[in-house]
Amino acid sequence: MRTLLAFAPVAFAAVTQETQLRLLTPLASYSKPGTPFEAVVTGPAADTEHGIVPRGTLIRGVVQRAHTVKFGVRRERASLELSFDACQTPSGEPLACELKLIAVDNARETVREGNRIRGILAANHAQSLLNGVWLRPVPRLIWRPLSGLYGAAGMVYRLAPNPIGMGSVITARLLLLRLPDSEIELPTGAGLIARMSVESPAAIDTHSAPSSEPFDIDLADWLRTAPVDITRPDGVREADVINFAFLATREQLERAFAAAGWVTADEMSPKTRARSYRSVTKMTAYARAPVSTLLYQKRPPDLVFQKSLNTIAKRHHIRVWRAEESGLDLWLAAATHDTSITFDWSRMSITHRIDPFLDKERSTVVNDLVFSGCTARATHIDRPHRAQAKSTDGALVAIEMTECNAPAPDVRYVERSKRSIVTAGVRRVVLETRHYFWRANVYHWGFRGAASMRATFRK
Repeated sequence: MRTLLAFAPVAFAAVTQETQLRLLTPLASYSKPGTPFEAVVTGPAADTEHGIVPRGTLIRGVVQRAHTVKFGVRRERASLELSFDACQTPSGEPLACELKLIAVDNARETVREGNRIRGILAANHAQSLLNGVWLRPVPRLIWRPLSGLYGAAGMVYRLAPNPIGMGSVITARLLLLRLPDSEIELPTGAGLIARMSVESPAAIDTHSAPSSEPFDIDLADWLRTAPVDITRPDGVREADVINFAFLATREQLERAFAAAGWVTADEMSPKTRARSYRSVTKMTAYARAPVSTLLYQKRPPDLVFQKSLNTIAKRHHIRVWRAEESGLDLWLAAATHDTSITFDWSRMSITHRIDPFLDKERSTVVNDLVFSGCTARATHIDRPHRAQAKSTDGALVAIEMTECNAPAPDVRYVERSKRSIVTAGVRRVVLETRHYFWRANVYHWGFRGAASMRATFRK
């Protein structure tokens, strides 16, 4: 069993909870099997629950298996399988528990059974459509992918059918249309989401959270009645709602989010749009990617903080507005989680799809800020009249910040050997050829469409 089993089997009366962890050791698909790693518990995945273990509980494990793509002949995806070994409370006491990895937060990779992290298909990116789609098997399929002159590139070559033209097209394609990196790289600070079980309810943590002492009654009443709606510039209401309040100076707020590993978002401009596009097509991260302009009380946000990992498609972000009318150092905020990139037909533009269960994002913000050590107290303010079916229970989390000089997290990666240009070139040809044969055809798309329809009807 490749799950965490520390010191003793988990008893029948085990308590189970989805828990958020943070890596203290970098991992990669080129890590050696047997490499030890550590992670730390930052809190429960639902902020309305007490954690079943104290924040700061240490999780230890080893890399069970790790596979790189290398030349792409044996496998198209990298993989990383983890085996968890032990739990230890902040006081140093061993704890009998089990962990099952559910997801890597904001990762382009997916998690399978057995704590196995599955890498991406590097050749299956947005620009792969430029390679063309074949309708029926013909002998020309063999040389077209190997030459790299198919799809749009093939059309360009036909305008200049000579060795110089061929070389120019191949060179331009290699330089302009980069193949995404196929390896798995998880730095320190990367978030893990795991289903955790502990042996006894006595292990439930009721003390590691900041003080939940209620805020001033008048302030709490003001927050309950404050407007919550977020709109687009054209006045259309968005799914985002005000679900946080911060009692802090601007400097305290900025230091707290920096210590939690969050960064500010860049302003929207032609340059940042171009960089965002490159991140989408190359399947890479853009930590400071701009967010769309949303308004609260007809005002754009004063601050925007966000946190991502290795893809621009997924990120936590929070828009913050100064509540000047309160007469206090008070900020109202709307936190949401981008889970994928989609096309908005109403605005004819590419945009992010957010997690409809808004309350899950409260958990991440609360856990990260509390873990940073920059919070004095945090409390829920119930607003049942703001509940929206399954999206949110309507509650607002009010957090008072402290003076905090904690540094931003030190992000480290597994040291990687120097990559050979020859290896990269061979890998690209092999991966794109495999993808062209197996997926860039109407038969594969038809199969995927039928499977999608079947899954839809089964729900």
